[in-house]
Amino acid sequence: MTEQKVFELASRLLARTKEGTQHWEGSVSDQAFLTSFPKYSVKVGRVADPDGENWLTVIWIYNEAGDEIEAAREDVLSEKLQDWGAFGTPRGPNVAGVLRELYEEARRSALNVEGALDDLLASLQ
Repeated sequence: MTEQKVFELASRLLARTKEGTQHWEGSVSDQAFLTSFPKYSVKVGRVADPDGENWLTVIWIYNEAGDEIEAAREDVLSEKLQDWGAFGTPRGPNVAGVLRELYEEARRSALNVEGALDDLLASLQ
């Protein structure tokens, strides 16, 4: 149940970020971005996989005291939400896709990529 709620949270944050109604800021790590609510904060970032060859997206939830109360890595969350079809084919939500897109949208929001592009394009007219 917790995994489904974390995925729903990520999906809703993605939708609001794409709409421009959820704003993000940089965090201590240059690979993570943070958004805040009255009682909680959510961070999305990237960590190296166990082999150190690829990046995995992670979502963290913190309480108002700054304590981590939940964390979910894309591969673990995908596995827990996976359902298997009749012929052993995996079905279920595209957890990795949602978390990766949330990371990219959070990064764009925190770094004001749209504003930078608008300024650059205006300077070239």
